[in-house]
Amino acid sequence: MGVPVEAVTRVRMVDTGEVDRGGKPVKTRVESTHYAYGVAPVVTGDVQGAENVVSETGCTLYFRPPNVVDVLPEDRFVVRGVEYLADGPDALWVHPDEVTRGCVVKLTRGEYVDG
Repeated sequence: MGVPVEAVTRVRMVDTGEVDRGGKPVKTRVESTHYAYGVAPVVTGDVQGAENVVSETGCTLYFRPPNVVDVLPEDRFVVRGVEYLADGPDALWVHPDEVTRGCVVKLTRGEYVDG
């Protein structure tokens, strides 16, 4: 590939076309490998509630052609063994010459910790 890349896994829940006993759609987990041009950590902090603390972490994935990826807001990504939730859809990085340079995906993850 010539450029350093990092393999990440996109996890998407896909409708099977079936419904459960409650009439809700049955979904299945579909994983696909994508190659990020870069992974940047996001500096976040702790959010304190009345009785708990949520530690929020995340990262930003950078993709360049031909390794761009489409992202839905409910997609998840496994990066370096940790599963994150996509924070919205991917954002296209378009140069003023109207050529797509790549896309950016922001990921977040929250964990309850003892307060």
